[in-house]
Amino acid sequence: MTNDAKRYEIAYVLRPSLDETGVKTAMDAVLTLIADHKGIVDATDEPVRTHLGYPILGTRDSHVGSIRFTVAPELINDIRIKALTVSGVVRVTVLSWAKDIERAHRAVRTFTGDRKEETPAESTEAIDAQLSEALSDESLKHA
Repeated sequence: MTNDAKRYEIAYVLRPSLDETGVKTAMDAVLTLIADHKGIVDATDEPVRTHLGYPILGTRDSHVGSIRFTVAPELINDIRIKALTVSGVVRVTVLSWAKDIERAHRAVRTFTGDRKEETPAESTEAIDAQLSEALSDESLKHA
């Protein structure tokens, strides 16, 4: 693999009729395909049965999985094409993937100077009296 290798993620949709063994076999075949192209796998999301946003092969339920890996950019199109020939695979999408995302840190605001002194909380009785007064106000009865 060359030094200019890039990170990718391949997401694949498997035939809904596959059993557990078929799903595992298809995932292993995609992993082997990546390894055959000198790719280095960073992480995998094993296929899980999920509800799709649109029907594929007449159903909205299927197995969906993904693999994040590093490989030379000139090999990625070949991986995508060959992944479609893996038994059980019906859809493939390949995306560039950023492994290390720099996230901005939230600035912490600091206050300087004098702060207003907090007023002590009123007693429950005082609050109840204010509430009763507000509820008995004649102007609110006609609202």
